[in-house]
Amino acid sequence: MSDALNDLIQSGQAATLEAVMQRPAWRQKAACRGKPTAWFFPEVGDSTEKAKIICAGCTVAVERHAQAVEGSEHGIWAGTPARARQNLKNAA
Repeated sequence: MSDALNDLIQSGQAATLEAVMQRPAWRQKAACRGKPTAWFFPEVGDSTEKAKIICAGCTVAVERHAQAVEGSEHGIWAGTPARARQNLKNAA
């Protein structure tokens, strides 16, 4: 194994085969697949518009939204930011 790959694995930035196999099936159909991660996990003050546009046309957004509201995930999921999902969860 190369030093660079080993460094990625040690840092937790490289997906292991086990992690890939545990990913939900919706990821295969998600409109965000292959798009820049930064669009969905923006820095404070950065635009979320690209993520919201992609999510608006996604065939798995409804399924993903339900999972995101139940979880505590950061970032834009199913077109909604974490704070909006937390508000929905608190209102339920």
